[in-house]
Amino acid sequence: MKSNHRELKKEKDRFKGSTGAGVGVGVGAAGAPIGGGVPDSYFLRYNQVTVKEIPLTKSHFLDAYCKGKWNLSQVPQPPCFESGGFMEPPLCYNEDSRYKVVEKYMNLPHWNDKKLFKKLFGQLKRHLEVLGMSVSLVKGSKTFIKYETMLGLTDIPRSASIDAHALLSQGYFLLLDASMDWRTARNPLVNGPPHIKFYCGVPLIIDNVKIGILAIFSPYPKTEFDLDGCRKLQLLASQVINTLTTNYDDIVAKNTSKSSIPKTQFNNELAELTLKLGRATSKGSNLTLIDRDGSGGPYSQSGSFRFTKLSNLSPRDSKNLIDSELVRKLAYQLGSLKKAALNVTKLIATKYSLDFVYVIEVRIADPYRIKANCFPPDQNKIEAENYKYAKDLIKMPGQDYDFMSRVVGSYANENPQEPLQFEKQLHYKAFVSEFGIQVKRQSKHNKRDPRGGGYYSTGTLIPFHRQGSKLLRKYPIGGNKHKTEDPDRLIDIYLRSGGHLIGLFCNANKPELSVDQICDIFSTISVLRRIYITT
Repeated sequence: MKSNHRELKKEKDRFKGSTGAGVGVGVGAAGAPIGGGVPDSYFLRYNQVTVKEIPLTKSHFLDAYCKGKWNLSQVPQPPCFESGGFMEPPLCYNEDSRYKVVEKYMNLPHWNDKKLFKKLFGQLKRHLEVLGMSVSLVKGSKTFIKYETMLGLTDIPRSASIDAHALLSQGYFLLLDASMDWRTARNPLVNGPPHIKFYCGVPLIIDNVKIGILAIFSPYPKTEFDLDGCRKLQLLASQVINTLTTNYDDIVAKNTSKSSIPKTQFNNELAELTLKLGRATSKGSNLTLIDRDGSGGPYSQSGSFRFTKLSNLSPRDSKNLIDSELVRKLAYQLGSLKKAALNVTKLIATKYSLDFVYVIEVRIADPYRIKANCFPPDQNKIEAENYKYAKDLIKMPGQDYDFMSRVVGSYANENPQEPLQFEKQLHYKAFVSEFGIQVKRQSKHNKRDPRGGGYYSTGTLIPFHRQGSKLLRKYPIGGNKHKTEDPDRLIDIYLRSGGHLIGLFCNANKPELSVDQICDIFSTISVLRRIYITT
């Protein structure tokens, strides 16, 4: 059987422009990659530069926040984020791919039949002691409220939607007191009607895509809410999904002989909740607020609510930033990752007076060993994320990693006389770093002299896309070197990873990119990832 080592070699050969010594990123007069030999004198050697890790930026935080891999109920405020009590939820990591799925369920006839949802929610409201419930679909710039009690809104700007945070959370999104959370303390839905304090939302998932949120909320905070309550919500969410994915005519036919919930039953449930929570204070409005002390005095805030001043909650100085919406439209119009990368690299280079900007795709295979009994005996490849024996992986000293790369798009402000090539170790270091690296040629190599170790003197390397890593047997099951008799023996495996990097270089003594500039560049280049890479 052909070994996985040969498979890796075959993949490496497909990455045109890569060499054993480094990353082929030569550029011609029009900023397009070119081939040919590269003299050693033009390598920017790893041992001739100082390397500094890029700190966490706001864009990096939001990028991780939107991946749906964290439970976001309790997230400490990062040092890079000055929210002032309000955080606008970012778009989903796979926003473009979920759009069509959400659109399919936007205008179902089910939404017009409120009895369908009353039947589902009646008992749950009583058991969880809340009056406010909603079912929403999140699409584009809005959260569309498809069914609600005690909310009184048909849609909410996504920037103010707590459901849009819940859409990004793993499992559920729970706020015992939204007025005390750094992301929602100044949210209009918390500060004004319906004065949400307690909130719990779970995702509606169809075909592995989160289309919306089932939420419960209350104008009073809670001191606790156990996981059993979250599980009840998740069970109800699955029932909602079952309803939405069932033909409406079939539902009507099935329920023809059944009567709706009697009005007396609904009134009894409301009276029971009023005894526990207080009585309603709204008059002639579909927005009910509960007065805990039972005085019956109405709240002073108006029930009519506007979101016109949302921008004031999260001030952002945009005059020095690249217009991300303009980049998004441009990238869509160009129709391919290569064309978009060529144009966006030129835009970034021009905006920040950079001499050379490029986007490359990389593939890395790191050699490791691990005990045979720590690797599934019947599999050749497994997902590396959450691998329970990760601490037992043994890095192989003296064995070089396989590094493959190819240029996606590049732009050179000033073209050198010869093709350029940067040492692979810089790109490897950048890709395995958390947020990227900044490099600067050491003072003794300060001149633009081929003997000085490279054409460019400063640079920044930022990974903006990482695909899921895998652990791969070097010798597949059934191969000549695969033995099964000793579970404690060490087997050879590869840790395979890959993704995309952006490189930003200068050939003069210019100031290094600031954290704010890196933040903006990361947001800009991530547009390509959302449109062409992770869709």
